[in-house]
Amino acid sequence: MSRSKPVRALLAAATLFGAWPLLAQTSARPVVVRPPAAATFPYGKFTLQPAPGTAADPVALTVEFIDGAMKVYKQGELTRSDGMIVAGDRWQVWQDSGPCATPQSIGGTYRWSFVDGVLAFSLVEDACPGRSEKVLATRLVRIPSAVPAAAPSASSFPFGRYLIQPLEGGSQNGAGLFVEIGPLTTKVFNGTDLLETHGSVVDGAIWRIFELTGECLDEGSYHWHFADGALTFEIITDPCGPRAANVSTVRLLRAP
Repeated sequence: MSRSKPVRALLAAATLFGAWPLLAQTSARPVVVRPPAAATFPYGKFTLQPAPGTAADPVALTVEFIDGAMKVYKQGELTRSDGMIVAGDRWQVWQDSGPCATPQSIGGTYRWSFVDGVLAFSLVEDACPGRSEKVLATRLVRIPSAVPAAAPSASSFPFGRYLIQPLEGGSQNGAGLFVEIGPLTTKVFNGTDLLETHGSVVDGAIWRIFELTGECLDEGSYHWHFADGALTFEIITDPCGPRAANVSTVRLLRAP
């Protein structure tokens, strides 16, 4: 959990979808011709993070893609739902309410790609003002869904607030610092001051962490262990050397 990076914002409601009203009833939808699928669209849940070189407000959002709809959640609460359809490598999206839904729904068409757990879009055409800028400025990181039956579940992970204590021989000082680990983020505080925000998810017995901006965007994977109020991480793989050195050489003590 390196302190060398500046404070970065995490996820923003306005980054991709804006602040338009929630979908109510499905109205007239764009006519879509479905060609044969060239690839399998990665339906499921994702976290939002800004694309490299962009910034966003620190709002933790989850996006869920299901057949016919894209749903946006903030802290588990559904805040938005738009119509969508996948046709081969094309992804089409439209609103049924809001500025691009009247007098008729305006659809946008994008090419989608899914590489190394990251879903991204490139523009084909979109006449809805401002929507393409938001879509292109965002990456979506897959939330792992498969949990081995014999492994601990994400619900058993001890989310919460911890004091940092260096292990013997560790290089991380940690004096006066707190770590707050949630279902989608890991935050580092100095008192009440937020120093860093990292993306993180729990996949059974594995804890995954990734940077939101900077030079080390690849995720690191660790086995997590919790006993007697202390949380520790055993490295599986992490291409970010400084982060690996910090994470694997500390233990986290439950804050009172």
